[in-house]
Amino acid sequence: MFRKFYLSFALATLLCSLPLTANAATPRVVATIPPIHSLVAMILEGIAVPDLIVKGFASPHDYAMAPSDASKVAHADIIFWTGPELEGFLVKSINNLGATTRVIALGEAEPSEMPTDHVKAEHKHEHDGHDPHFWLSPARAAQALEHIATALSEMLPTQRQQISTNKEAALAALTALEAEIRGLVEPIRSEQAVVLHDAYNQFTEHFGLKSFMPLSVTPEHRPGPAQLKKIRHAIKEHNIRCVFREPQYPKRYTALLIEGSTAREGTLDPLGGGLTPGAKLYTELMTGLATSLRNCMKP
Repeated sequence: MFRKFYLSFALATLLCSLPLTANAATPRVVATIPPIHSLVAMILEGIAVPDLIVKGFASPHDYAMAPSDASKVAHADIIFWTGPELEGFLVKSINNLGATTRVIALGEAEPSEMPTDHVKAEHKHEHDGHDPHFWLSPARAAQALEHIATALSEMLPTQRQQISTNKEAALAALTALEAEIRGLVEPIRSEQAVVLHDAYNQFTEHFGLKSFMPLSVTPEHRPGPAQLKKIRHAIKEHNIRCVFREPQYPKRYTALLIEGSTAREGTLDPLGGGLTPGAKLYTELMTGLATSLRNCMKP
């Protein structure tokens, strides 16, 4: 009698615990870089936590995946990335995925789902006239949120209401963020700056700033003496106040550029490498970027 009671009790306990632990149906979601991970996390708030591949100050331009990264990609149900222009390191892995894995390229001019069998590596920093650093434009980030929400709603039909609620909250946060940033950058609308590489067009165009002067197209393209001389001349000629580096790259180029001028060195972190990954990172990244620009460039 006691044994029957114990078995019945154990079975009942197991059945009662299933709704709390049966998350096997939740898709395994992977995002490549912190800004994309943050946008995905906004949509999945209270539902699941996406995996992140490129962490900290590592650069997606020349990232080498660890075995743990490769495992995340191999077992993913859906992957969000910018596309092959920025994350060429992922192309081979994506081409080896099964047909059931969804791959969403958010950095395309029109975010789209890409097939997993013939993604081509793209080594140009800009492709077909678009800049892959889409997240630096709140309008493009909002567009990405819509696509993320649609894709995850299809994979999680029982969570559609929560996903929709999360999306609306995220879009409202982006509207408030945009207004805050416009106030921050208003005093520097007529100023120009020098940056390490060509990554900020989405930001300057969206907020009506002068285009920044890049030292190189990508961080991997080391500028030659002629380019350094050209930028040094421009700094003095246009009385440029700020030369910005990024945390993961050495100071030697900025030191060479500001030598003998009145320009100051500033730091920009367009990937949010110094921030804690999660839903709040995107807002912190964008406000940090605007604040750094204003603090260094303001007359």
